[in-house]
Amino acid sequence: MAISDTKLRTIYGKPYSGPQEVADADGLSVRISPKGVIQFQYRYRWHGKPNRLGLGRYPSLSLKDARQITADLRKLYFSGTDPRTYFEEKVENSMTVAQCLDYWFD
Repeated sequence: MAISDTKLRTIYGKPYSGPQEVADADGLSVRISPKGVIQFQYRYRWHGKPNRLGLGRYPSLSLKDARQITADLRKLYFSGTDPRTYFEEKVENSMTVAQCLDYWFD
């Protein structure tokens, strides 16, 4: 079942008793809580193990943006890079506040 923005707007913030997870395409899915909180996820398999990568919550992240992020993650995946470790490495390699201040004041 494809996800539509109209469907998400209808569900958002209202009590929900339908399926907890709805798949779209290319690994994009949404998880919906009983209170109507909607979380976008990218689902993929890495070395035979299923993985989920949280992308953000609706409406802060639009369906269009979630699909674009998913397309970017698929490019990483098909280039042989695990999307989860790619983002963990980016965070590890980023500067801390202390490093930024030292750089700025030197």
